[in-house]
Amino acid sequence: MPHARPEEGVVQLGMSILKTDEPVHFSEEEKHDARIIIVLAAVDNETHLKALSQLSELLSEEENTKEILASTTTSEIAHVIQNHNKGEF
Repeated sequence: MPHARPEEGVVQLGMSILKTDEPVHFSEEEKHDARIIIVLAAVDNETHLKALSQLSELLSEEENTKEILASTTTSEIAHVIQNHNKGEF
């Protein structure tokens, strides 16, 4: 997951999500294919680690991943994230 740390000039917690119809190939191995790409920027080490942990928990639950992949709007994706984290982002 690409991410920027505070010392790299981040001034506000931010996250971008890209969901693709076809897998993006990060290597020749199929296990490195991705359809959900997340970019994270955190203002300090604590929020950086907390956000990474929450994203890891979110995506480790197969149902959440399926819901994100089935989403057709940004609102639907935001709903999955908010339901999982109860607004902690």
